[in-house]
Amino acid sequence: MLRILFVCHGNTCRSVMAEAIARDRFKEDAEVHSAGLSPQDAEDSDMAIDTLQKYFDIDASGHVPKGIDSVKLDAFDYVIAMAPGIARQIPDLPEGKLITWMIGDPWGDDSETYLECANAIKDEVSKLAEIIK
Repeated sequence: MLRILFVCHGNTCRSVMAEAIARDRFKEDAEVHSAGLSPQDAEDSDMAIDTLQKYFDIDASGHVPKGIDSVKLDAFDYVIAMAPGIARQIPDLPEGKLITWMIGDPWGDDSETYLECANAIKDEVSKLAEIIK
């Protein structure tokens, strides 16, 4: 089974939404996780979780932010950094294993910005599905 890890800064916005959207998209074809470089408090995920529920009918209410140091990077087929600045902070990975997206961080912004972020992530997950077939 394909294993994918999404990484952002706090594991409360982008990577949470990417994990949930990818899990919904790939179903049993992939094992999907997320982590952050510096995980924040669980309640900091509320806007992302609300966006997923309201606009995508995806329940991510059980999300608990975790750090990248709590996962074994080599256990994943792909590690997806949500932005170049995140990618630069991920330890070296074999060529082709690290994928870098350009998803802006909605942290501290309004619900419209979270929705725009989630839609951008959904587009990237669709592209990813074509690449990893």
